[in-house]
Amino acid sequence: MIRRRDIFIRILYSAAISFGVIALIFRLVSASHPGVSAAQVVGAVRNASLAAVGIYLLCQLLQAFLRSVRYGVLLKAGGEQNVPSLFHLYLTTMTRNMLVDMLPARLGELSYIAMLNKGYRVRGEDCVSSLALSMLFDFVALLLIAAVIIALPVLGQSAHQLLLISTGILLVITLAGWMALLYAPGWISAKLRAVRFQRPALNRMFGFLHRLADAFTFTRRSGRLTAVVALSLGVRLVKYAGLYLLFAGIAPAFGGHFAEASPVAVIIALITAEGTASLALLPTFMSFGTYEAGGLAALTLLGFPADVSIVMMLSMHVLSQFIDYTLGGMALVVFTFSAGSPKTEKEMKTITRRKILIASAAVILLVFAAAAAAFSWRGIKKSGSLTPPKAGHEEGLSREQRNKLRQALRELDGFIVWSSNRGGNHDIWKMDLPSGKIRPLTSHPHTETYPRISPDGSQIVFCRTKIPWASQRDPLPWDVVVMDAENGKELKIIPDGNTPTWAADGKSVYFQRRASLFVRHSLEDGTETILFDSGDPKVHLQTPDYNEDARRLAVTLRGRQRDTVLLGRGEERLRVGSGRGCQLAWSPDHGFLYYVDHGGQMKNAVWKLESRRAGGALWLDLPLPWSHEYFPRLSPGGKYMVLGACEKGHEHDAADYEIFLWPVDQPAEAAVRITHHTGNDCWPDIFIR
Repeated sequence: MIRRRDIFIRILYSAAISFGVIALIFRLVSASHPGVSAAQVVGAVRNASLAAVGIYLLCQLLQAFLRSVRYGVLLKAGGEQNVPSLFHLYLTTMTRNMLVDMLPARLGELSYIAMLNKGYRVRGEDCVSSLALSMLFDFVALLLIAAVIIALPVLGQSAHQLLLISTGILLVITLAGWMALLYAPGWISAKLRAVRFQRPALNRMFGFLHRLADAFTFTRRSGRLTAVVALSLGVRLVKYAGLYLLFAGIAPAFGGHFAEASPVAVIIALITAEGTASLALLPTFMSFGTYEAGGLAALTLLGFPADVSIVMMLSMHVLSQFIDYTLGGMALVVFTFSAGSPKTEKEMKTITRRKILIASAAVILLVFAAAAAAFSWRGIKKSGSLTPPKAGHEEGLSREQRNKLRQALRELDGFIVWSSNRGGNHDIWKMDLPSGKIRPLTSHPHTETYPRISPDGSQIVFCRTKIPWASQRDPLPWDVVVMDAENGKELKIIPDGNTPTWAADGKSVYFQRRASLFVRHSLEDGTETILFDSGDPKVHLQTPDYNEDARRLAVTLRGRQRDTVLLGRGEERLRVGSGRGCQLAWSPDHGFLYYVDHGGQMKNAVWKLESRRAGGALWLDLPLPWSHEYFPRLSPGGKYMVLGACEKGHEHDAADYEIFLWPVDQPAEAAVRITHHTGNDCWPDIFIR
């Protein structure tokens, strides 16, 4: 009878395994794929359909049940008299499913032999024969599925040819395995059965091989192979159905890339990923890397973009592994406490010591796993919100507000652009001056932000996410797009770029890449030149602004370093303000610097630094309640500033920031609010002719 203490230990151990796995997955994702942040993967996983996750969980339970039944049939067919109950086979199967890809070349399969032999006293030869044959019949089932897919007229020529070649290789492997397991052992054993050796160890080894050959022969003659094929086909169909539904449940996070993907194409990618992970001899843990490589190759061959495909495969792998390892961890704990039937006092003492060791290990693992998970989650939260903010609604203007806005705009000729989610997601919006008319310039399903107007006002450069949503705090999943300010014609000019700005002559664009590089891109010939490198991928160059004449970069450092600095030639480095500020930028004539720093009524204010040898001075602190300032940007002549301000909150792309227009060096009360919407308005820029 199971005592309450044992139940508590099982729950504790299972929780420790769950926390440990998810923490380790976060670390592996962020360390193994520097071009993809953990926040993107976590965001996709978090937004996955709960219904799809639930169905995948049920499919995993069902396919484990079918595997358990198949193991029982193979054990009986091989002549095993001590076949464990279906419940115990189920525990063994769930644990095997967890451990199978933990070691390269599927060495985790050996856990099945160890558990049956040591835990339930099943003969070693029957353990080996049932395992080997189950793997063979997995190939048989996969061959049948591949044959059906080939017959369907849904694949392109290149994909069809690749699948045809793969199926041919699979057929050769299956036929070779069929002969090697079901016929060759019996024939070889019959020839060598009379051979005896002087060394007992050799006789014992050959005795085991003879019994193993008998198990293969008994299975072949048992008449149960048809049932085994049917069960194997059921295992595969249920498994891939669950994986496809999980894929479909994650796909909406990637917009139109996978929304209309055919089930056949997805299943081909999943089979390829699994096959690559299974056959790879690389020492990967939980098949991370090899699984993604196979899936990525298949998806790109089928026409899906590589950058989105890798995030998709990682998200699939993370979520499926978390579920599989949670189920397997629980099964392993139950197996540990239920396997075997000790009969002697010595065996009882051994079991007691084992329980104490397991309980101690569970407590230690839980503490370390919880700490690792908390640390990982803290890092992910620093990457911003995992879900987009609510769109909000338009607010009506009073007569006084309307008159004040009209007065502020009436003598201006130009326009203001900014990023806003008022249309449902972050697009680029434009206000014409002096009319004050607001309209969207883009309507793309992906997030767009950081618009910057060219020196002549004819073009706008901005960044767009590779996936539908990513926080602006995540510097990685962005491309740079240039757009005609009048007709809206777009062109993606820079992959893997962020926070773009214009060169003074309008012939080049500066941008940040992979958080740590500051690069110049020539619009004339497309060449790129790295101007600054933080020297550490974990030291981020945020909102960099370049002084071409002095060759100095105004930048905010984040990540492993936190500072607001001017970077020059060689080792030249000058802290600006308190060093805790951000959004450091040059004035249009490069005569002074301005930035956001603490010291305002609601913490933030806009500061100005006119001399490198003097401290910064408070420049603008808006009246309450809209006094948490961000995103300051001067007009080309420096006479006007646009900026964002909110009355509560802080997050760049989630808080209710409103756009303000300030006549430079006028009292703060002269600033006029030009947007009235409860959504998020951020990163404005202004052009005055």
